[in-house]
Amino acid sequence: MGHTETEPHNEWIEEKARIKTLSWWDKLIGQHGITNDTNVRHIHPIALIGSFTATRDLITLEMLRAANPAGAESHHSSILPYLNKYAAAYKLEQPKAIAHFLSQVGHESQFRIIEEGLNYSARQMKKTYGCRRQNNVNGYNEQTDSCDFGVLRSKLWSETSHYAMNAENLASYVYADRMGNGNEASRDGYRYRGRGMLQVTGKSEYQRFTNVHNQRNPSDIQDFVANPDLLISSTEYGVESAFVFWFTKTGQGGTKLCEVAKTGSVVDVTQMVNGGQNGYTDRNNRYQALAALMNIN
Repeated sequence: MGHTETEPHNEWIEEKARIKTLSWWDKLIGQHGITNDTNVRHIHPIALIGSFTATRDLITLEMLRAANPAGAESHHSSILPYLNKYAAAYKLEQPKAIAHFLSQVGHESQFRIIEEGLNYSARQMKKTYGCRRQNNVNGYNEQTDSCDFGVLRSKLWSETSHYAMNAENLASYVYADRMGNGNEASRDGYRYRGRGMLQVTGKSEYQRFTNVHNQRNPSDIQDFVANPDLLISSTEYGVESAFVFWFTKTGQGGTKLCEVAKTGSVVDVTQMVNGGQNGYTDRNNRYQALAALMNIN
């Protein structure tokens, strides 16, 4: 426009004055090298356009309400930044996958960062851990206090008082020698009990979480094997645990849960998350509410 400090262009001066009156102008001060109104002639058009571009949240409060209608708005608001942080970091971007993720987490934990409770009564611990299953049917017989398909953990009968209503003793026994844990005496079963939004359970899973977290967050190196309680004491890590579960869980033939969620049904996703169809109706109701909100066929 032929404008210089020594030979000002009158039309440009008038235009600059008009721009200064716009409500958004002051918001640009301090951005893109703008310090005051004399910098206006130096604004690059791309920078100007960028100032109007807001980052799109992949997950919204409306989605959390649909996935967890009984949840408190204050709690949803407190976890939303972390959900969006890790949705972007782990690339949970496809609408159907987001709907499956939120509906499954909503069912499993109601978006709470929880710790596995194992203060079971004698009957409940036998039903949950004591008997072998057949065709996904629990073999515990409440009438006879015995197992229809064979006993899996006999000490729940022979040493009932040692384990009933004692979370540490029970977890140390029922989780011993599996999931990367040591024997019962090591107490690994209790140390690496389920924690998080989608519960991390077993020493090997805490090691997996450590590896994935450190790979994606090199500026925040953590050791969750040495410090498993971080999944409860830190909201951020508790939320991240759900994403690590979602993106590392595999099924038969190496099928990945995160890939199944992009195209699969609620039945398909529930099978991989749960190992069966427990809670299917609730999981489906949450998913359908999200599907309606997100215009998913």
